[in-house]
Amino acid sequence: MAGLPFAAAFADPTTSAFKGAAITSPPFQGLLPLTYSETSPGSGTACAAGAGAPRCDPLFVAWQSAPAPTLVQTGGTPTLFSSPCTVGTASSISQISCTVLIISVLAADMNFRLQGTAQNAGMALRQFNTAATMQNVAASGRTVSAGLNTDGSATISLNALIPASAFTMLSHADCIALGIAPASIGGALNCLQTTITVPMTLLADHPLFDSTNSSFAWFMRNKWYEVSYYAVASGIAPSGTGSCTTSVTCLQVTYHRDKNNQNDEGKPRGIIVIAGRSLSGAARPNGTLSDWLEGVNCRPVGAGCPLATSTTVFALRSPPLVINGTFNDRIAVVDSN
Repeated sequence: MAGLPFAAAFADPTTSAFKGAAITSPPFQGLLPLTYSETSPGSGTACAAGAGAPRCDPLFVAWQSAPAPTLVQTGGTPTLFSSPCTVGTASSISQISCTVLIISVLAADMNFRLQGTAQNAGMALRQFNTAATMQNVAASGRTVSAGLNTDGSATISLNALIPASAFTMLSHADCIALGIAPASIGGALNCLQTTITVPMTLLADHPLFDSTNSSFAWFMRNKWYEVSYYAVASGIAPSGTGSCTTSVTCLQVTYHRDKNNQNDEGKPRGIIVIAGRSLSGAARPNGTLSDWLEGVNCRPVGAGCPLATSTTVFALRSPPLVINGTFNDRIAVVDSN
């Protein structure tokens, strides 16, 4: 999926559920969207929501019943007769169920494309997981693609195969009762049926939530997310065009250089500003944004933040301010042109 997710509304991190919120006008900034759904990324097991796990919500990202999911045949020798799909919940995980009715001499493999809409996919951190457990869908050869919609939902397409072994042959009477014309079956032709299920764990939690991940575990374990301010260029948010123009509509991070030590101040699409200790002596974490950031990074722009000039302008340092004395922000560029 192109683009970056919506931020969660800024609030005291100790009480926030960290759920991204769809907005239509800038600034697209706030807390990181860190709600999660599984016991660990890719486990397929729903996390247990409760007071001790305020960020857990297995049904925040879920399949939508409208528009209804659709399944179409893309290959194989059977003739697809019907494939109505419904949305439900199993073990606290949203899933699509499709009843597939085919006409064929014998059971045979059938390739298909399933398209569904996942609500709130653009308000959380998710990754494709084609290994998710699916009923009557071949494990190999699955491919998935998606596009973010302006409301933060995502249109997801799964291409996969139903193996011949998944189909059960029905009697001619049952076939006719299901709407198949008598002339369409008989002789060598039969009708066969199966039901497939595709869980929302097709979009698994991001590795950031994996406590055993050597690359990311430190961030969550040490609670850096409780002092992290997330900002996205308007064109990169789900409601945007999917791109931003360098030094025009991208974010500006003054003094930032890329991995090749080249100036890329006007290229960032998304950033995380990590607040240092409170220079006012306030307890951290807290819900006072102007206490988090200094200089041009201070938010909200206006009263209380005299050096801040624009919601899209940030800086690695502030010449009028003393590093670690009156300025101690750190910035990580998430994505860049």
